[in-house]
Formats: sequence, structure tokens, C-alpha cells
Amino acid sequence: MFGMIGFGAAGLNGTQRSLGTVGDKSVSITSYSNAFQNEINRLQQQIGRALTQEEVQTIGIDQQALNRVINTRALDQLVTDLGLSMGDERISDELQKIPAFVGLNGMFDRVSYGEVLRRNNLSEGDFEASLREDGARKILQQAVLTGIEAAPAYEDAIVSFITQNRDFTWARISAANIAAEASEVKESDLVAFHSENPKQFTKPAAKIISYILLTPEMLASSMDISEETLKSVYELRIDEFNQAPSRMVERLIFSERSKAQVAMDEIVAGTLTFESAVSDRGLTLTDVDLGIVEKPTLEDAGDAVFSLMQPGLVGPIDTNLGPALFRVTAILDGSIQSYDTVKEQLRMEASLDAAANEIVAISEDVDDLACRRCRA
Repeated sequence: MFGMIGFGAAGLNGTQRSLGTVGDKSVSITSYSNAFQNEINRLQQQIGRALTQEEVQTIGIDQQALNRVINTRALDQLVTDLGLSMGDERISDELQKIPAFVGLNGMFDRVSYGEVLRRNNLSEGDFEASLREDGARKILQQAVLTGIEAAPAYEDAIVSFITQNRDFTWARISAANIAAEASEVKESDLVAFHSENPKQFTKPAAKIISYILLTPEMLASSMDISEETLKSVYELRIDEFNQAPSRMVERLIFSERSKAQVAMDEIVAGTLTFESAVSDRGLTLTDVDLGIVEKPTLEDAGDAVFSLMQPGLVGPIDTNLGPALFRVTAILDGSIQSYDTVKEQLRMEASLDAAANEIVAISEDVDDLACRRCRA
């Protein structure tokens, strides 16, 4: 349950909440953060000790977590395209099975439900949407893995709908076909008809509703954001705006330098591919993928790897795990955005946040005025 709570929660930097999209599905920063932490916990349980930050980056856990989240959202998009969904009754049943929402009487407790979601910065709509997506995704996965067949009753209903037809006969009737003249209607007949058909002469009760539409965008320009506030936000998010160059790297480790050199020579000569060298070791490309790494992470191999101006292979290079060949599959240039460059972006984001808070305060005053008006 808490694994799914991540969807829809506020982003890690307070304003940016999405890493991107898969189709029409947003990949939230919180869902990636949860997947990242789950991957770390799973590996730590396997090896029986805590991982260092360097080991986490070397193993490529960040990339594994990102791939997992992207694959999940891709399935969600496919489910949406296929029109699959879980009904409200099924969602209600699932909510009542979650222990965190159970009260002292052993039954689903609405107050506990709201409190748990509030502590995790979630709305009921976001959480229930994540349950609906998860359930629909499982339906698709089970159908693919087990080959679920349609129920006979469903098949019969589809066939019946496709093959059914209608036979009808019609005739046109005009005034010439009516021999009798219309009889005179009496006042008593009208009164009786009115009494017997009240719905035709009854207008449903209605109310006039007044509402106010106020969005953060409407107030953003009037928000006064100080220069000190903007600079402090910039410093807090400095890692976002100043990103060091990085590389997508694969590392194949050998037990002896001579074996690593032989493999390198054969790859250069064209008699062996890097993929074949990996498979010869009983590994897959996933096993040797370090993901996106910065130069300090590679330690002694950093200079050689980052000396490549285009994707390629270097090595053998001695590492703390043994001699290794490094293959660079992509070169990612760093970016440095000065405060002056992003100041207006920060001002707009801060203005929207301030406007949202202002609207909350205004809405409370409006509610109070409405209540006093109702009592009056």
C-alpha cells in the first residue's frame, strides 16, 4: 500500500513534480524516489549490509529504479489505450483490505484513511487513482502471462449483439385517413388531464448558484517575491541548475589484466564484440551497466573514460574490483545555469506558490461570508 502512496505526492524540490511523461502518463519524482529506495533496500537485504553512496552509483541502482518506473507507466498507458479499468466497487473493496485504514473496531475507518493520506501528502483522488491503475495493470499482466479466456456468457452476449436484427412494418397516417371529426374538449376534461399528468406541468425546484473562479495564475503577477528569497531558493536547488558532465557507462571486470587485454585486442581487431565478451563471462548487459555516472564516481578510470569525445571503448583499467574494460554508450554534457539565467523562472514558480497560499486564505474568508449570509 505504501509503495503506491508515492504517486501524486509533492515533488522532491517542492515545485517540479514530474521527471517526464510516458505517452500521456506523468512519471512523478516521488514514484522514482520510492522505487529507488526500494531497490536499495532489496539489495541491502540480499547482501546483509548497508550500501555506500559510491556502491549505489556503481551498481546503477538509480537507472534500475528509473527503468522500473518507466516500464510501469508504459503499462499504465497501454492499459488506458485498451480501455481497461477497475470499477468503484472493486476500489472500495481494496481500500477496506488495507490494514493502515482499519480502526479500533477492525473495520475500515474513514478518519484513519484521511489521516494516513494527509501524512503522506496525498489526496484521496490521487491514491484511489493509483489503486485503479495498479489493478488495471495487474489485469493486463495476468492476461498476458496466463492467457485468460473470455467467459462463455460474455462470448454469447457479444455474438448475440453482433448478429441481432430488427423487423418492423410502418404506415403513414394523414388527416385524410381520419374519418371522425375531433370532439369538443370540455373544461372538466382539461382539469382531469392536468390532475392525471402532474409531471408534464411541474417544474423541478432549482437554485441560483454563485461561484468565484480564482487560480494561482490570476494572482501570480501581484505577488511580491524578494530577491533574497529567490537567491535562497536558487542555492537550495543548485544541484538542479548546475549539473556536471556525465556518461552512460558499461564496465566489464576481469580476474586478470592479461585476459582483459586479450579481450580488448580482439574487440579492436573486430573478431569479438563487447556484447560477446559480456556473454562469454556469463553476464548480461544489465549486469555490467553502471547507468549515468559523473567523473568522480569512476575514480582512477574517470580520466580515461571522460577523455572519449564520442561513444567508444577504453581499457584495460585497474579498479578496486579488478582490471576492467569500460564502454561509453552516451555522452551527456553538463549544464551550468547562473542565477540571472533562471531568476525569472524561480520568480514565477515562487509567485505561483505564494498565490496558491493566498487563495487558501481567501477561500476561508469567502466560506465565512457565505455561512453568515446563509444564517441571515
